[in-house]
Amino acid sequence: MKTVRPSSLKYIEICSDFEQPEQTEVHAMTEAGTRLHYAMETGDITNIEDEELHLYEAACQARADLMNDVFGDYEATVYKELSFEVDGEYAGTTDHVAVHANVGLMIDYKFGRNSVDAPDTNIQFQDYVVKTFDKFRDLDTLVVAMIAPRRDEVMQHTYKRSDVPELRTRTAMVRARVGTGQRKASPNCQYCSHLGSCGEAYKTFASAKHQDDMLPTLRPDLDLAKPMDLVQVLELKPVIKAFVDNLIKAADEAAKELLSQGYEVGDFYLQQRKGRSVVSDADKLKQEAMALGLSEQEWAECTEVSLTKVVNYVRDKAPYRKKKVYEDALKSNCADAIEQGDTYEVIAKRK
Repeated sequence: MKTVRPSSLKYIEICSDFEQPEQTEVHAMTEAGTRLHYAMETGDITNIEDEELHLYEAACQARADLMNDVFGDYEATVYKELSFEVDGEYAGTTDHVAVHANVGLMIDYKFGRNSVDAPDTNIQFQDYVVKTFDKFRDLDTLVVAMIAPRRDEVMQHTYKRSDVPELRTRTAMVRARVGTGQRKASPNCQYCSHLGSCGEAYKTFASAKHQDDMLPTLRPDLDLAKPMDLVQVLELKPVIKAFVDNLIKAADEAAKELLSQGYEVGDFYLQQRKGRSVVSDADKLKQEAMALGLSEQEWAECTEVSLTKVVNYVRDKAPYRKKKVYEDALKSNCADAIEQGDTYEVIAKRK
């Protein structure tokens, strides 16, 4: 059976063929969540941004309140970032599990803004409930809590060992559905790798009226001097660009795949080109170029420095909570060495 991430169970319960794409770019909110999870695990807050500190403090207070509510004066054994295995394979990680005698507390931190299913119905939490009861055989009661500081929410639900058979059946049913073709479109489709090829998603979301509104008719009297015609074309610009960029990328990848396998693709063929030359010793290059007549001014024009990259490196070197101070100091001390480029105009849309 294909390994299913616990975070995908909810989506597969709705659509059997849901599949999370491999992440190529990490969202800023995800990066913040990673930093905050690390701080909750270790107590080390040096990587937390100033504006994130209140989230950490709120989560710590909520965790302390939950520990006191569940265990009172008893000292529980705490397991942070507790990983599970099923049949020798990694099967998920819980943020915080505490156990004393036959009572346990499981906490999951959610540092995003999106709403999350409550613990009494959340199938990801229920999957971890089953695994926690399996791991700790003396447990009879498990309180499951979700702390979401950005949403100012703390939700909890108490599970008994007698709940395990029903929860186990639910998660087993979802895993058995994987790839069975029982597709159903929902807002979750935006997170699925099959979004571009799924007929159900297309039937649900490709509204004919919407398409008519988005796509201007290329008619003889289309006039970009008319605001209404111009608005339609401007709205279409990012759609066309994204489509063309993706089409070119897909065509190139498909052609490389077929040509590398020996297929004929018309008159097209794979051509080897040298990689871009990169300067590894700028001083040596400058010395030789100036010996052949290059001036200092001409050299300066050839070696433009990226201010953004320099600022980012300086911020990375700054002590905790001093990033902005270091950036401002650099720009202030180098004011006479930095020239502001000419102002230019772009077309923007009011939000």
